Amino acid sequence: MRSAGIWYTRRSLVAAIIDSVMPGPGVLLSVPRTFEGRYALALHLAADPYLEVVAPLTLLRLDPIAQHLHTHHVAVWRVPDELLHAIIDLLQVRFCAATTLARVIARIPRTTLDNFLLSPVPDPRQLDLVE
Repeated sequence: MRSAGIWYTRRSLVAAIIDSVMPGPGVLLSVPRTFEGRYALALHLAADPYLEVVAPLTLLRLDPIAQHLHTHHVAVWRVPDELLHAIIDLLQVRFCAATTLARVIARIPRTTLDNFLLSPVPDPRQLDLVE
């Protein structure tokens, strides 16, 4: 299984792609927070049909990256802010360490708790019929 964690800075989006079969630092991508940058990142991540993207809920509220990923048929999972802050506190990582945080987020689906803590991001083009 391959997963990508996305973190953000003021001017860029950082993605870390982690492969569960091949341990190691994985692949790091950094794109500007522009329409072209988001499109290029979504296109690159869509090239792997088995890749799942994990992003913090805060990022998904502030940035339209999920819309770009859904357009390219990439599965997106959101990490609750409480879980992310607990992991950051536990690892004592600074919020400015974008590559480290992207790698941490990419590794979250490997845990056994992911079924209980992560939730899929709905496609924004889909109507929500349940109230």
